[in-house]
Parts: sequence; C-alpha cells; structure tokens
Amino acid sequence: MLYDLTSTYVEGAAAQNPMMRRGYSRDHCPDCAQMVIALIVNSEGFPFSYETFDGNRGDLSTMQTILRAIAPAGNRLFASRRS
Repeated sequence: MLYDLTSTYVEGAAAQNPMMRRGYSRDHCPDCAQMVIALIVNSEGFPFSYETFDGNRGDLSTMQTILRAIAPAGNRLFASRRS
C-alpha cells in the first residue's frame, strides 16, 4: 500500500465550505483556502481508500485516521519522507 497526500485550493463561493482552511500550501497559494486529500493505493496501483481533511490539518496528524481505516482489512502501510 502507498499513502500520499495532496492539497487543492479553491476560490470564490467554495471557499465558504467549512473544510476549506488556510494551511501548508503545496500549490504555493498560501492566501487561498484549501483542503487536504489523502489517497491509498494497493500494490497494483489501484485506489484502495481515500480521505479528505481540513486544509489546516498537518500531514503527520492524518496517519492515525488512515491507519484505522486500513487496519480492519489487515493491510500494512509503508511510510517514506520522499515527496
């Protein structure tokens, strides 16, 4: 399993969504509200699960939520600092 995070920012009316918060911007748009998207893929590269988080959620703080999501399936997740 591979776990990866990305963020996406919005402008306009969508910025009023409660998940949209200012946080670390991977898009280099710190003035825009954003949300964080987590994706887990299996060993064949197919999506296994995903999760959305508030835009100001730190990367490391997402791991506990993801580990709980995959634990019932008896899966293992490998972590790396490479981005």
